[in-house]
Amino acid sequence: MKDSESDTGVKRGRKRRRASPLWRSARMRFVLGLLVLAPLAAGAWWWSSGRAATVAGEAADSAVASAATLGFAVDEILLAGREKSARASVMKAIGLRRGHPIFGIDLASVRRRLEGLPWVRSAIVRRMLPATVVVELIERQPLVIWQHEGAFALVDAEGAVIERAPLEGVSGLLTVVGKDAPGHAAELIDALAGEPAVMMRTKAAVRVAERRWNLHLENGIIVQLPEVDPASALARLAAYERARGVLEQGVAVLDLRLPDRLIVRTGREAEPGPLRPGQRT
Repeated sequence: MKDSESDTGVKRGRKRRRASPLWRSARMRFVLGLLVLAPLAAGAWWWSSGRAATVAGEAADSAVASAATLGFAVDEILLAGREKSARASVMKAIGLRRGHPIFGIDLASVRRRLEGLPWVRSAIVRRMLPATVVVELIERQPLVIWQHEGAFALVDAEGAVIERAPLEGVSGLLTVVGKDAPGHAAELIDALAGEPAVMMRTKAAVRVAERRWNLHLENGIIVQLPEVDPASALARLAAYERARGVLEQGVAVLDLRLPDRLIVRTGREAEPGPLRPGQRT
């Protein structure tokens, strides 16, 4: 007997096939993927092409210009901390004019230009709305006069060269000699500061073989300091001076390079000392 068909037209004994949603078909998934990815790809192309950055930059420039018309423009520059730096050089480094949009100032660039000036150790640049720019300078303080290859320069505690000859209005600074003298001058000054009786007699210091110092005293005595721990050697020298007055005996050389003794040399011509600014060989 043949199986009869039901009213639905489906043969008896077979399972009814469930209808599949349209979105689950492979073709429809492909179309949906295109709809999602196409805007993302277009946006990525727009950004990578530089157009987005250009539009953003134009909008920012427009906002800065609009703010300037509302009073947010440079009307005054307040400058503090300038003593040695020439005012003209500082103003040139600031590089602003009256009416410049205050929000258009690149504060970091102004600071870098100021810190490139010889006397400026650091600078702070800030806006004081609506129309004032505040510039605060911290200038370098000269520590020693550096003599090198017949020329002179002021050097600070960090070993930075501040100003070269001619040096005006400078007095009371120790003269140091040697290629690497600027980088070691602060350590020497600290050691001498602990022994004022020696420091007040020292007119110059010469680096020997880029390892140690020879001090040249005002009375012509040369004090040879050790490579290691010169401060302790100076303390021993000060003690010898208090006990025996060795700095007043007209000797040629006081050798402190050995840690347990002082070697005194007499009758020897002293080594040629450094020049003073303005003095010729």
